[in-house]
Amino acid sequence: MATSKIGQEFQENSAFAILAIKNVYTCLPTTTFDLSDKTRVMTHLPIREFRVWKQWLGSSRMKRLEKANLVLVVEEPSNNPGVLDDLHRRITKDLRYLFAMLHLRPGIDIANGADLLGGFFVNGETQIRQVDRMQTFFQTRGWTPKPITMDWLKDSVGRLNGVAAMEAGRPRFQRVRRGLRTLLKGLQERRGDDRLHQFVRSLEGPIHPERGETKKQFVHRCQTFAKPGEDTRTWLKEAYDMRSNTEHLNSLDQGEDACWERTRLIECLACSVYSRLLCDPEVRMHFETDAAIDEFWKLRDHERRCLWGTPLDLSQIP
Repeated sequence: MATSKIGQEFQENSAFAILAIKNVYTCLPTTTFDLSDKTRVMTHLPIREFRVWKQWLGSSRMKRLEKANLVLVVEEPSNNPGVLDDLHRRITKDLRYLFAMLHLRPGIDIANGADLLGGFFVNGETQIRQVDRMQTFFQTRGWTPKPITMDWLKDSVGRLNGVAAMEAGRPRFQRVRRGLRTLLKGLQERRGDDRLHQFVRSLEGPIHPERGETKKQFVHRCQTFAKPGEDTRTWLKEAYDMRSNTEHLNSLDQGEDACWERTRLIECLACSVYSRLLCDPEVRMHFETDAAIDEFWKLRDHERRCLWGTPLDLSQIP
């Protein structure tokens, strides 16, 4: 454990969790502001004295922390200050999920590193009791850098609220929850074929294809999520074939550039689909159970598209 009496950055007898992200591309105000869930957004760590922790945290981690330019802080009053109890586990879990939600926009690159710190402010001391290195999310080749903006942070909180709603509704939304985990796993894969494999699998969650009809229904039903057309149909067919080749350990027939392009398209589609499901409770209710999903796909194409809303235009993705 490391402690410091420097600064009054937190409230007395509080528990806090800090997500410190190093050298990430942002377009944010330089002043501190709060999101709707009271998460504090800062451009530096709310700790003024680093030398106190250098020996405990290690020099390499200290260098990352000192270079953090996006810091998210959650703080709540604690009835057991100094104890890693359910409150501490909940707020650190929320920040882990919020970190993951940031990546549902292709182009957000946090490969330089992020750390999650947990602790307390007791008797005028900032106590760091837990430090974890966050998992790395990779980019699909050909990606275009996108900054983290205030609107994107707000949207990510909305996605986090959707995750919380589904968790509270267990065992409902089973396919959506499993599909989201699969999407996040895909975003952490380095290889293009492994990424595409997971992205296609994630889309099979809300699609719920029938056995023996998976490819046909994948191509057709994804055109509720993506703007329909001959090009879209071709891209979806090729992406599904690539997924099947990867599943069965076969080589991919398409050239490397084409594989990365299809991977990028399917990544954007999967991220778009799950963002809609997380942020729109009315749409999400159609995917509450397997029976509800089946009823959704029994609707006529124009009825489903009306319920889903504006589809993603894959032709506009660079």
